[in-house]
Amino acid sequence: MIKAERREIIKPKVKLSETHRIKEILRKYKLHTVCEESICPNISECFGGRHTATFLIMGRICTRYCSFCAIEKSKNPPPLDPNEPENLKNAIREIGIRYAVLTSPTRDDLEDGGAKHISECIKA
Repeated sequence: MIKAERREIIKPKVKLSETHRIKEILRKYKLHTVCEESICPNISECFGGRHTATFLIMGRICTRYCSFCAIEKSKNPPPLDPNEPENLKNAIREIGIRYAVLTSPTRDDLEDGGAKHISECIKA
């Protein structure tokens, strides 16, 4: 039997201490990421030094029930956090993120679908 060697390029360089630090900052500011909520197996690659993050704004609960998605679902999610735009700005600075992606669960419970809140997060 031939033992296959993993090439250096595909060996992940996991930095668990950095992943832990980022998770602590996210908890401090009450923020969520797609990586955490969708149970991504590669979370340490983004959190471990790439200085990127995909934030899940407007909460972590979706009002739709797509069977392919691991994000929590409810017809009655909690209200939006009015401090989220400021918390998002502070976390991005503290973590040192150079590239942030903002996405959100569907919020059919909100009159504007959350458009105003999304705008406030972008402006912050």
